[in-house]
Amino acid sequence: MQQAQLPADFQFNPFDYEFHADPKAVYRHLRDRSPLNYNEQLNLYALSRYDDVAEALRNDSVYSFCHSDTYEVLHPEYIQDLVGFFCNDAPQHNKQRQLSGRPFTPRKAQAAAALVARLGEHYLDSALDKARRNNGRVDFMNDIAGPISMAVIADFIGFPAEQREPIRRWIDLTVARDNGSAVVQPAALAASEQLLAYLYAFWAERERGVDRPATITDHMIRVVASGRLSKQHGISFLWALCFAGQEATAKMFGNAIYQASRHNLDYLLHKSPQLLDDFLLEALRFDSPAQIIYRTALEDDYWHGALLKKGARVALLLGSAGVDERAFGVDAGEFKMGRALANDILTFGWGTHYCLGRHLGEMEVRLCLQQFFERVRTYRLDLDKATRVHTSTVHGFTSLPLQVIEFA
Repeated sequence: MQQAQLPADFQFNPFDYEFHADPKAVYRHLRDRSPLNYNEQLNLYALSRYDDVAEALRNDSVYSFCHSDTYEVLHPEYIQDLVGFFCNDAPQHNKQRQLSGRPFTPRKAQAAAALVARLGEHYLDSALDKARRNNGRVDFMNDIAGPISMAVIADFIGFPAEQREPIRRWIDLTVARDNGSAVVQPAALAASEQLLAYLYAFWAERERGVDRPATITDHMIRVVASGRLSKQHGISFLWALCFAGQEATAKMFGNAIYQASRHNLDYLLHKSPQLLDDFLLEALRFDSPAQIIYRTALEDDYWHGALLKKGARVALLLGSAGVDERAFGVDAGEFKMGRALANDILTFGWGTHYCLGRHLGEMEVRLCLQQFFERVRTYRLDLDKATRVHTSTVHGFTSLPLQVIEFA
C-alpha cells in the first residue's frame, strides 16, 4: 500500500488485512495528515505520533485501561470478565500488579536463562535436523519460534508438555479476525472457551498441591488463598500470560528473523554475535510485535485542534510511534543498527501498564537468536508462502518458510 493511495478522508481500521501487510504506509499518512484519526463506523480514534501516544499512555486518568487492551469484546460475559485483572487503572492495578509480578523481576528473568537455553537448543536442533532432511527448509514460526515461546511460558506456568500444542492452537484461533471486521467469529469464541475451561481445570489440579517444582500458578494460588486477590484475578493472569508469552514473544522472534533477512544481516550476526543487542533493540523499534493498544476516553479531549469524544475507544499506535521521524530522526523509517535513541521505544508500553514480561521476553528472544545464528550462517525466506497474523493488536507472521543456505 502506497501513501498516495490513501484518500484525505481515510479512516483507520485495525482489522484491515492490507494494513497488516504494510502498516508503515498507513502510519506515515496518519502522522502527517491525520494525527487524530476517527473511524465513524468503529467509533475509534487513532493517535499515531510518538509524543501523542506517550502522553496518552501516561495519562490513565483520561485514557482508561478498564475495557481491555483490545478493541473487540468477547462474549459470553464470563470470558469478557477475564480482563478484570489487567483492565484496571491506578491505584487498584498497581496493587494487583505488585502481588502477581514478583516472578518477573529482571533478576528472576535472568535466572531463567538456563531453562530458556535448554528449550531453545532442543527445538532449534530438532527443527534444523528436519531442515537438513528437507533441502534446508523449515517453517520458522511453526517449527522454531512458536514451540520455543510456548515451551518457555508453559514451563513458567506449569502446563504439562503434552498440553503445549493444544494451548498454542487455541491462542492462534482466539486472536484471528476476518478482513476488516471486529466481529469475533465462532471458531475464535470456541477456542477461547476451550482455553478457559482448561485453565480452570488446571488451576483446580494445582490446588491439590502434589509435590513438584513451584510455578507462577502456585504463587498465584497462594496469593488467592490469602484473600489478597480473587480466583478470577488468578485465572485472568494465567490467561494473559498465555497470550503474551506465546503470541507476542513468538512474533518478536519471527520479526527479528525477517528483518535480519531483509537487510542481509544473517552472516554478520552469525560472525559477530556481540551485535545482537543492538540488532534486537532496532528490530523492536522498527518492527514491533505490539503495534496497537487500546484505551477508553473518560472525558472529552483535544488533539491537534480536533475533539476526541468521551466514551470512544482510542487506538494508541505503538508501531507508528516507533518510526516517527519527530522522535527518532529523519531516517526513522530505515533499519539502522547502532542507532542513538533520543527517546525510549514504546514497544512495551509506558507507565502503569508497562509490560511485566519485558525482561523475560527480551532475554528469551536474544538468547534464542544467538543460538540460531550459531547454527546458521545464511538463510532465505520464502515470503510468497509466508502468512501474517490477523489481529487488532499484534504484528508478525503465523507462517514463515525458511531455507537454510549454509549451516554453521
